Amino acid sequence: MSAPLALLTSVGSAVCGASAIMAVEPVVKARERDISLAVATVVTFGTLAMFAYPALFQFIETDSVSYGIYIGATVHEVAQAVAAGQSIDPQALQGALVAKLARVMLLAPVVFALGFVAAACARSFIAMPDTLLTVLGYLSQVTLALAMVALGLKTRWELLLNGGCKPFLLAGVLWVLLLGGGFFLVPWELAW
Repeated sequence: MSAPLALLTSVGSAVCGASAIMAVEPVVKARERDISLAVATVVTFGTLAMFAYPALFQFIETDSVSYGIYIGATVHEVAQAVAAGQSIDPQALQGALVAKLARVMLLAPVVFALGFVAAACARSFIAMPDTLLTVLGYLSQVTLALAMVALGLKTRWELLLNGGCKPFLLAGVLWVLLLGGGFFLVPWELAW
């Protein structure tokens, strides 16, 4: 497996899924094949998490806020964390969002994205009307969706099928590490 593919898959798992992959891709100068494989693996295991975490909740003795934090701390994509948290209850959703957005903020030091840092500073220190925030929120969703569509249009099934099992094996190992590591680390963090 190429080093850029391993790095993209790892960043996608650790930070915020396909968004992190797309942000890091220009820095590592990855090939189209590596980008497509990394996105495919991260989306696959993130989607699995979206269904697995709510199913596991009934077997774990914890409150929904703590479990939501666990979801946000370990699920790949923001949308997947939202779906998993929302399927439990509003408190789990809130916990998932806070933890997930904290992970998304890690994208800035990973890529040193000046635009991200500037936007976060502007939002923190400048009062913005709700209408503007709503429009910017929709705009960010549309542009991310367009980037995903463009990536999908460039991806061919044969490329994914010929990619071998190593990228999916790496993504699976990372998913298990997140699932298990988060299960033990999140309660420790909450106790602090």
